[in-house]
Amino acid sequence: MNPNRQIAPTDLNVPSDQAYRKSIQRLRWFRSTFEEQIESIELRTGIEYKLDPKALTECFLDWIRHFEAAKPNVPKHRVAYVGFAAGQMLKELLLKK
Repeated sequence: MNPNRQIAPTDLNVPSDQAYRKSIQRLRWFRSTFEEQIESIELRTGIEYKLDPKALTECFLDWIRHFEAAKPNVPKHRVAYVGFAAGQMLKELLLKK
């Protein structure tokens, strides 16, 4: 190994600033969309739900790790993978109750 070579964040498996920003944007979108869906269900059913923001964030973080780790490199497999990933999110939500 060249001692003068600089180490990039990707060499250490450390997400870049851009990756962090993208994950935060995804989390914000996920939370707002989830909350909107819960409100819609409450209006239609008359049943009130209590959301635990911490548990919801944990679900998302666990899911995004799985999503990114298993994301296919072949473009034609990505459509099917999105459906699979939706099932993974449901799994995380059920596990966290």
